[in-house]
Amino acid sequence: MESHRHPHPHKDPRQPRNKSKPETNPPVFAWKPVGKEKSFHLIVARDPDLTDVFIDEPDLTEPLFLPETKLKPGTYFWRWTSGGEKSRSEIFSFEITSDAVELEVHSVDEWLKRFPSEHPRIYIRPEEL
Repeated sequence: MESHRHPHPHKDPRQPRNKSKPETNPPVFAWKPVGKEKSFHLIVARDPDLTDVFIDEPDLTEPLFLPETKLKPGTYFWRWTSGGEKSRSEIFSFEITSDAVELEVHSVDEWLKRFPSEHPRIYIRPEEL
């Protein structure tokens, strides 16, 4: 796979950018598929050989992933594959620093559980009526 990265995020949305220091922890993982694949595999590890795996998401249906929990400060490496290893990205590195804003986001299922079933749901909680 080509390692040249276009500077415009619409042409090359891969993130975290190689050798970057994301401002949020956990960072968003995003990439642009090469073909029309519909399944993706993301691996995030603590070593460049991807053997000390920290995140292993083999069944993603979108080229995007936001971990629910923060990462410990340090250097990480990541790669995505699609089409059952047919397309494989290069390995990217990034560093989580202690000044990164911790922004843990719960899963969609958790968000939906927290919404009250009564109306109105968006503006006022039942106990505030």
